[in-house]
Amino acid sequence: MTRKFLLAALVILLAALCTVHLTTERTPPENVVSPAVHLGMVVPREALEKLKAAETAALAAPQTAEPTADVTAEPAEESLPATDTSVLAAAVTTDALYIRRSGDWDAEALALVDYGTTVAVTGKSGGWYQVRYDGIEGYLSGDYLDLRTSGLTGYGQVTADALNLRSGAGTGYETVTSLPNGAWVSVSGFENGWFYVDYDGVSGYVSGDYLELSASRPQSGGDTSSDGGSSGGSGDLPSGGDAGTVSGSASDLVALALSYQGVPYAYGGASPSGFDCSGYTMYIYQRFGVYLPHGATDQLSYGTAVGFGELQPGDLVFFQDADFSSSAASHCGIYIGDGQFIHATSDSRFNCVKITSFSESYYASHFLTGRRLF
Repeated sequence: MTRKFLLAALVILLAALCTVHLTTERTPPENVVSPAVHLGMVVPREALEKLKAAETAALAAPQTAEPTADVTAEPAEESLPATDTSVLAAAVTTDALYIRRSGDWDAEALALVDYGTTVAVTGKSGGWYQVRYDGIEGYLSGDYLDLRTSGLTGYGQVTADALNLRSGAGTGYETVTSLPNGAWVSVSGFENGWFYVDYDGVSGYVSGDYLELSASRPQSGGDTSSDGGSSGGSGDLPSGGDAGTVSGSASDLVALALSYQGVPYAYGGASPSGFDCSGYTMYIYQRFGVYLPHGATDQLSYGTAVGFGELQPGDLVFFQDADFSSSAASHCGIYIGDGQFIHATSDSRFNCVKITSFSESYYASHFLTGRRLF
């Protein structure tokens, strides 16, 4: 009985060992864990089914191939349209944009141009256009420029000794008249390298190679007046220039000027996204048909000089602080009446367009003159 019992026990032991061996062979690899083992059998059946479905979908999803060289290659450089001259025309499509020394957002800012400004494009580098404007050569981001042939606004000055104004955009068209060096024209269109302009009521096309674009159109002449006020010394200032025909009333101009209170100060700014002092006055007056240059000293040359006691709403007011600037005028604003004026100030306490009273001793003592354009 003992021998039979031992034999039976041996058989049972061998069977158990075989079972363990088979179970071990069928255990999934360590990195493939059964959802039931991973979550435990206490997890609801619905959760297990969702997990299995998610795992199945992940395993069945096609693997993303590494991108080929053709996919990652930079796109071919976009070429500029061909023209008969070396320039194209473009308009700025954002409120304010800096012309920079190179095609880089960190490059030095050379000048600020505002919405709608027409610039001459002379080249392209990546996403930047090489431009020429108001005597400055630099770069503007192509994201905010629109190459176009119509809807352009601005002015231009002739840079050739004598420039033909032609009836069409090309040298094969009839010459309408000849423009002298330094002549100013208004610009409204562009075609095949030629700007469509108006000169003293005569319209036609001039070559883009011989026109320097600008935002304003200074003109000589106009009335002069001595300063009859108690302060200023404006009798020694330049005579008034004609900056255009005023359209509207002084009260409307003041109302518009007041609507921009709080707009931040921006050096070189001339748009509602940011103003400096002369950029603000230039912007406001331009809305009434008066095209002033950008710069307080330059604006002194326009309108009729008036003294402090003669100021009326809508007059330009100028200040001079020799400790701050050696220019003829260091600051400017617009008189709004009741001994107050509105201006874009860089004063760190405000740094925006604001109303200031002449009762503040600083402005009263540094008042230079007023200029009347209405």
